[in-house]
Amino acid sequence: MGSLDLGAAAPIRRDAFLAVRDVFDLGAGALARALASGRITPAEFEAGMRELVEDAHVAAYAAGRSGEWDAVEPWEWRRVERVIDGQLAHLRRFRDEVRDAEEVAEARVYQRARLYGAASRQSFVRAELAGLGLTCELPAYPGDGTTACWTNCLCRWSVRTLSKARGDFDVSWRMGSAEEHCAHCRKRQRVWKGLRVRGNALVSGYETLGVFR
Repeated sequence: MGSLDLGAAAPIRRDAFLAVRDVFDLGAGALARALASGRITPAEFEAGMRELVEDAHVAAYAAGRSGEWDAVEPWEWRRVERVIDGQLAHLRRFRDEVRDAEEVAEARVYQRARLYGAASRQSFVRAELAGLGLTCELPAYPGDGTTACWTNCLCRWSVRTLSKARGDFDVSWRMGSAEEHCAHCRKRQRVWKGLRVRGNALVSGYETLGVFR
């Protein structure tokens, strides 16, 4: 029996994830500059962002698994693909807004584009949980965009392992290191305490608390 606070990720995993974010931000910055200067079209911007999003989620998941690619099961990659599909749907709306805008401001485009890189944190956290043996879906994941802090969420899941072999865990939502926390995250910490996972199925009743959109 043991416990792990996923806010205290092993330094090698955390540094690898931060490197993923840095690579994404550099790419997003270059695309935002090219779009604002008219060197690329909104469609080309979307294509470039799509590649960045796909690469970021795959790399973030690998970082959460300490780079152990061979340990990642096919079902895990299918989950990553579903997460990416959700992000690409948002990206298409972003492309349409840019296409229809009277003026394209580089700073504004870049600020919004970076949110897609921040969203890869949910894939990183999912990978860490899978590495613990916790494979069921939880109510939400930090950075998945279901809170008012959107993909900037720095919260975490605290996991108490009762039996990895049986898939028995207790999990609690914990607020992260940000100076301020949104109302959604504060309520999640109050309500999502000691949720019971047994046989790798979430058996606790829990409030969904709504979804911010």
